[in-house]
Amino acid sequence: IEVMRPKAVENRFEQHIGFDVNWVIKQDRLNRYRMSYRFEWQELPYLIFFSTRFDHEKKGALLIRDNGFYHLRGILNPLDTLQYEAFAQKEYDVFLNLTDRVLLGGGWRMKCAPIFAGQDPFFWGIGMLHEKVSLSDADSSINRVRLNTYLTFFHTLDHMTFNFTAYIQPAISDFGDLKGLINAGATMPFSSHISYRASIFTKYHRTPYPDLEPVNITIENALYLQF
Repeated sequence: IEVMRPKAVENRFEQHIGFDVNWVIKQDRLNRYRMSYRFEWQELPYLIFFSTRFDHEKKGALLIRDNGFYHLRGILNPLDTLQYEAFAQKEYDVFLNLTDRVLLGGGWRMKCAPIFAGQDPFFWGIGMLHEKVSLSDADSSINRVRLNTYLTFFHTLDHMTFNFTAYIQPAISDFGDLKGLINAGATMPFSSHISYRASIFTKYHRTPYPDLEPVNITIENALYLQF
């Protein structure tokens, strides 16, 4: 979500739409679509943004990918060194046996000085979240309160923006139940309204849900429209 965070520079309202469709006809048909939408509203000292995305991919009758999410976040003092934020998220992922995952949380985000002179600053976030997970092969849901802490860094070089974010989310009741996420990527604008993004996500769960591996890696690329 950090890479989707809008830049707090002025009062504005923006919308972003991404859409990608592939249809390959060989021995088996491969069809895939991805749709995303985001809006941003800012009137200082408040900033609100909403983001959603859906991925679906099939090869013949075989389902390869089916996931999606909604995310809503409110931020107070987006231009200050110390920011306050609250968020809500809902997601699903068929291949992680995830029927439904709902997050509610909040915390603080601090702008930190760069480690080396001349570099961009980095950001440190800390807070808490409540997680409710419903699995496709379980009758009951799993509820956890987790510490939510992260580091994020952005750097622009020759019109390309690189990002790196690392999350650590241990459960308050059992620090052995640890989740982590690393997201690294690059965004290249073609014009003021069109951009291309490539990224890699590595998810880690020390105590994975039944029939799942502790590490999950996803590589993505997408085209975005802004208006």
